[in-house]
Amino acid sequence: CWIVVDGGVYEVTGYLASHPGGAGIILSYCGKDASAAFHSKGKRKPKDHSPKAYQQLSRYYIGPLGGKKLIGK
Repeated sequence: CWIVVDGGVYEVTGYLASHPGGAGIILSYCGKDASAAFHSKGKRKPKDHSPKAYQQLSRYYIGPLGGKKLIGK
């Protein structure tokens, strides 16, 4: 499952089982832009994820949306 957050593509399949809110919320955004949901934790009121969540997300970064970066390069 890959998602887009702020123009970056993240392959988050390996994180699904560890997500505190459950895999379902992430799965609903597979192949889609999840920026708004990530920054609001899926709620209508803004409540951003913690700095730790951003650090975890960065581990799954594979490149910019529409970019030329290759996985593993």
